[in-house]
Amino acid sequence: MEYNQFEMELRSALTTGNGTKLLYKIIDAPYRFFSPLQPFNYKVKLEQAFLRTQENTYVKFIKYCAEYLITQYGFKLEKSSFKYTLPLKEGEEFPEEVKVNAAMIFRQKENGGDEETADICVIYLKKRDYYGAKEVTKLHDNIIKQLEVLRIIYPNNKIKGILWFLDNDYHKNVNFFNECYDKEHSFETPGFRAYYGAQFFKIFDKEEDWLLVENHIKKFKNSNYDYFLKMPDLDQDEDVLNAMINLNETSWQKLISPDEVYANIRQYIFNERNENSNLFKALKLRDIKRTSVDDDEEKRRILELENKANQNE
Repeated sequence: MEYNQFEMELRSALTTGNGTKLLYKIIDAPYRFFSPLQPFNYKVKLEQAFLRTQENTYVKFIKYCAEYLITQYGFKLEKSSFKYTLPLKEGEEFPEEVKVNAAMIFRQKENGGDEETADICVIYLKKRDYYGAKEVTKLHDNIIKQLEVLRIIYPNNKIKGILWFLDNDYHKNVNFFNECYDKEHSFETPGFRAYYGAQFFKIFDKEEDWLLVENHIKKFKNSNYDYFLKMPDLDQDEDVLNAMINLNETSWQKLISPDEVYANIRQYIFNERNENSNLFKALKLRDIKRTSVDDDEEKRRILELENKANQNE
């Protein structure tokens, strides 16, 4: 992946749908933004939520880069997040449900090997290895439990577990992971290896590909862009308006609820003195959508509304 492609796709990821994501967060959990139990005002909380979302989007994009490279090598990614119900054990009232939540799962067959018996590579992704003793033990045990489930699902395949830390500068628990793997390997129980940074791509003999991605990441960071730090205006953002028009009825009723918390939301994020606020536009457009007989009538009424708004400007 060349840098121009990297930056173009990352720019798109960091600027697409930001207002919509923030709107959903506000509707689903208003107490995170308007609560007497936290000392910050709603603007600070909105800013925090927005920047946190941008950080998560950034990491997801880095994961996408890895997925892109792996598929370019000819590997097919399989479903990596699902729930599996274990067989009911004696003495249990209800069967245990285990959530498999890997970053990636793909088959790794030898040259000329059979796809059905290929190794199943299960990748768990973390930003950096900074965990304390209790946290790392909990992380280890959770991954092992998931690998045991995958062994049930793929009885004819070898399960290869991998914990990949993106940041190569922190190796706090490398000895712990190595000791656990050696012990599990000797008893032929599911285990996993820890890899750091480009080391993971040695599996494919393509370490240089990830080193190139790491260089792209550094170049983007050093460019010191700030375009993705500006929080969208929920009152005027076009994507937010479209999201409001298409909100399910439950979410919409929350947003227009007379409850104090939602009244505060409307007061603070919408300009209720401006008839061109997204709030009032959404009210009108949702009504048109609800009462129109067909698509043609809906389009005609929307066009009439837009023409009227233009005449009033």
